[in-house]
Amino acid sequence: MPEKYVKTLLLTVILGLSAIASFNWFFNPYELFEPPRIQGVNVEKKEARNRRMYKAYAVVEGTYDALILGSSRALALDPLHEGFRGLNAYNLALSWGSTYEAYRYLEHAFNSSSKKIKTVILQISCCDGFGKSTYKGFNESRLVNKPGKIYSFDRLFTYLNDLVPALISIDALRASRDVFKHNKIIKHLIHNHKIQWHKERVRKAGGHRQMFNDLMSVMHPRKEHVNKVISAGYFGSILHFSHKHDIELIVYLSPFHARYEELYRYKSNGNMSDSWKRSLILHNESIAKKLNRTPYKIWGFTGYNSVTTEPIPGPGDTESTMKWYWEGSHITSDAANLVLDRILNYQHKNRNIPIDFGTLLNSSAIQYNLDKDRENRIKYQKQFPGEVAEIQRYLDARLNID
Repeated sequence: MPEKYVKTLLLTVILGLSAIASFNWFFNPYELFEPPRIQGVNVEKKEARNRRMYKAYAVVEGTYDALILGSSRALALDPLHEGFRGLNAYNLALSWGSTYEAYRYLEHAFNSSSKKIKTVILQISCCDGFGKSTYKGFNESRLVNKPGKIYSFDRLFTYLNDLVPALISIDALRASRDVFKHNKIIKHLIHNHKIQWHKERVRKAGGHRQMFNDLMSVMHPRKEHVNKVISAGYFGSILHFSHKHDIELIVYLSPFHARYEELYRYKSNGNMSDSWKRSLILHNESIAKKLNRTPYKIWGFTGYNSVTTEPIPGPGDTESTMKWYWEGSHITSDAANLVLDRILNYQHKNRNIPIDFGTLLNSSAIQYNLDKDRENRIKYQKQFPGEVAEIQRYLDARLNID
């Protein structure tokens, strides 16, 4: 009797684990497997979990010749954008991604891809530091360090360690469930030919104003983050790597909303990022000069322009939706398309790029750009005195915290 009970129990456990593994294999939330792809069921991924893991495997032996690198602020950039003009692009941006991680994933993609990487778009944010920092989920052993050396003991061991939890774990089960739900939503939106998801996301968050306030409390700038001169760090490493391998590198500064820009400028006595931008330009131009190369283009979308000064719905308004922003740090796909239109020099027949959205940053134009930005800031303060007053009240309330 006990023997029969044990066999039944073992069989039940084996069948249960097999069912879980099959479920996770089919929905494939981490993109580690190759199950049948069924539109509206398992094709669209929510990309909420273990992005560092599955993106490391996704580019191995891939056919990508263009990459998008950066933090979550670059996730809205569409690799299928027409401006890539035939290049097969992949969005390799990572939530909370650092410049070091961008550099390592660039090396990894270059070393493991079956095609030459021709174009790289690198997103950075004002006042970023370029030191060696990583976020949870990052693992050096997943990355290919030398061209063609895809298979190694360390990578195989790491893959097996990733494989088991991806098939049999509570996290994988939850991620598969999210894929299923996400595809149902996408299928519904496509079927009804309307985008309600944007509105629903804002409504659940309590409205755009609440989303902006939540971000302000999370990303409140500390004294050490403002008005600092930076070392080249891993930004310089990316510049050197791109020059060495004849990669067209395009750098752009994320378009923070003017409200968040004001927060930084108040904190730094009006000089939010002047020295930071000058340092960035200096590193780009000095490294190019040393290597006898042309400096890469750096596009600035920060400051006060017709996109970044978009009005924010009032408190309690959960129905209105903004065209360009989710909150002060993350832009919508509409704004992301404008960014790509500008930096890829592409003119879409149904999109007009605002003339003041996107300026080239170099040593000959930086003073003019900074002066123009100060003028536009004064205009913003006059047009939106309520926003300015609210930020001042917020900072006053934090005086005893920092």
